[in-house]
Amino acid sequence: MNNLWNRIVAWILASPLHSLFSGSVLLLTVNGRKSSRAITVPVNYTQWGRRLAVTSRVERAWWRNLGPRPGALRIPVSVLLKGRRETGTGVAYSGDQ
Repeated sequence: MNNLWNRIVAWILASPLHSLFSGSVLLLTVNGRKSSRAITVPVNYTQWGRRLAVTSRVERAWWRNLGPRPGALRIPVSVLLKGRRETGTGVAYSGDQ
């Protein structure tokens, strides 16, 4: 059910109807650390200027792709935010950091 809901939200965020969710949800794309495939997920966010903080429950797996990799502390990411595609870097932090 969660996968179906993610697909519906992703479709809405990529459509002209994105304003239904885009005040608090964006689409984040990151390459898988093992598969190197692009993984796109809708995530909740908070924005401070050009900085974004996204949140996820620990049991979800996508955020692990933002973890440390050989030679890279920050991982390239892409977001679809309020109907606009932006690129940047991401890093995962646990709740105690």
